[in-house]
Amino acid sequence: MGRAARGLVAIIRRDARRLSGGRRTGALVSARSGRTRALRVYYRSPPFSYLPWHGAYELTLTSASDRLGAVSVAYFPTPAGWTYGAPGQAEGPSYSFTITAPGRRRGWSFTAMDSFLGCPGPSVPRGVCEGSSQAIGFDEAQGHAREFSRLYRQAVVVAQKAERHEPISGEDLFPAR
Repeated sequence: MGRAARGLVAIIRRDARRLSGGRRTGALVSARSGRTRALRVYYRSPPFSYLPWHGAYELTLTSASDRLGAVSVAYFPTPAGWTYGAPGQAEGPSYSFTITAPGRRRGWSFTAMDSFLGCPGPSVPRGVCEGSSQAIGFDEAQGHAREFSRLYRQAVVVAQKAERHEPISGEDLFPAR
């Protein structure tokens, strides 16, 4: 998991350099609180013809005292006029993948989550929506290397879609085994 975390760190830092150099459109947010630092890279994704929602990607790197704390890749639906840092909206797909560095007593750990909420058109009573949600997480000591590798590869695909400003689809959520 450590190597995978370093791979995502490299993607986030590369994107941060590109944004700070003005070569990409997005937002770069860097914050410090005491010894803890957070670097966030945001990308917007407009709707595509077959994917009717607006969305945003958030790539996050946190560290404390120059040691990695966590790295994550997330996507969430947003309203059309959304601004960076504002909350998203409930309807549409959501995705997150987070690797957390070893603490004082634990090894590496990770969590992955996806969900989708859809409210059908006007023929369905107002407030009636359908949705699904999945989540998985485990520590490095628990094994599951094959499952982790599959989900990590999917997180890299989602990070690449972020850079291209493409919305995610149902196929981008938990991949087939």
